[in-house]
Amino acid sequence: MKKTLVILFILYSYLSYGQTYSSIISDSDIEQFVQWEILTTPKYSEDRKWGKKKLYYKPESWKKAMVHISGPMGDTLSFEIKFYRFLSKDTVFTKEDVAFLSQQYEAEKQNVWETKFEGANLVKSSGRNVHEFTIPLFSIDKSKVMFWKYFYCGSLCAHACVFIYEKVDENNWKLVSKYGCWIS
Repeated sequence: MKKTLVILFILYSYLSYGQTYSSIISDSDIEQFVQWEILTTPKYSEDRKWGKKKLYYKPESWKKAMVHISGPMGDTLSFEIKFYRFLSKDTVFTKEDVAFLSQQYEAEKQNVWETKFEGANLVKSSGRNVHEFTIPLFSIDKSKVMFWKYFYCGSLCAHACVFIYEKVDENNWKLVSKYGCWIS
């Protein structure tokens, strides 16, 4: 009986306090950045004119994100190889930050967004006029972040990009760089 209670306690603790999106970065840091991005980034001209943005209910995996790379094996590439062109020219992230970004890349968990974001409706279809995000990857000091965003607006209408932001103050970020952008 004691063993059963101990196992239940450990299981409860793990499920109650476990991290949902990453085993390295807290859910609150991830959700706060995504919330900021939803509220402060203007809608695309192709987006719905009225109402909230539509956000796909599952974060996109970094390994499957359609970042501009050559070859069909993007989901098997390491972080350093997938982002080599960007990282070789980048001056935003230190070498230590790149190693930390790589750890987060490998530690991402595939889940669903566990929060209701103000300014967005979570939708279960990744169809027309739906935004998709990866889990943001943060620098060691959490003053910089990178994430991939995809927007589909119909046949021959889509765009995606990796965005790099730097923290301005406690509640705001500024766009520093973009990488791997494409438009259809």
